[in-house]
Amino acid sequence: MTLKRDHVVPKDVFSRCLGFEHCRCNGNIIVEPAVEGLKPFVDVETVCPEVEIELGVPRDPIRLIGEEACPRLVQPATRRDLTETVKGFTDRRLAELKALDGFILKYASPSCGPREVPRHCVGAFSLKHTRRH
Repeated sequence: MTLKRDHVVPKDVFSRCLGFEHCRCNGNIIVEPAVEGLKPFVDVETVCPEVEIELGVPRDPIRLIGEEACPRLVQPATRRDLTETVKGFTDRRLAELKALDGFILKYASPSCGPREVPRHCVGAFSLKHTRRH
């Protein structure tokens, strides 16, 4: 069935794991009925910050740690602090996006969740800043 589009089609950014690609840290995908229902009616742009900064799939999970006012984004298994890497990616990606109507992002995701993202105690992790070569 082909849908006739005689209206303006909104352009929205979706978290890639929400029915677009197996990109979660464990290699899974989330099939979200609301997203599936929207797909035919929007111009879709997807994002997965963790994949786009080359953490791979599957990968060790990342976590937000520290105070709410100044959290750090850390991969506990490797002890990598990814805060500046993800901030740089976000700044570049937002500058590239044009004429957007909205975002539909995976809540509770440490890299793109707009709310309900768990924060972990700083003392739970021993950190070391690692540079990529």
